[in-house]
Amino acid sequence: MTDDHRADPEVVRLLTEVRDLLKAQGERQAEVLAMQRERGEMLRAQQERATELANRAEATQLRAAGAVNLVRRFVPIVLVLVGIVIVMLMWVLLRYLR
Repeated sequence: MTDDHRADPEVVRLLTEVRDLLKAQGERQAEVLAMQRERGEMLRAQQERATELANRAEATQLRAAGAVNLVRRFVPIVLVLVGIVIVMLMWVLLRYLR
């Protein structure tokens, strides 16, 4: 008969194997969690960069819109001045050629 105080070697081996497997599984889960944390941090950094780029793009678009408005205001004036200069040159040429 077996003594109740002594464990069967097969049971001890199985329990040791289960313990080792659980320990390995815990280590793998810790690695996976660390990788997920890294990915989360990378995603946050990418989102911050994307937000920063979007803000810069918006600022650039606002500056470009200001430049376009400035050109819209001055092009008619410049065209009128160029027209006046052309008329004056034609007047001088026609007067000289007579």
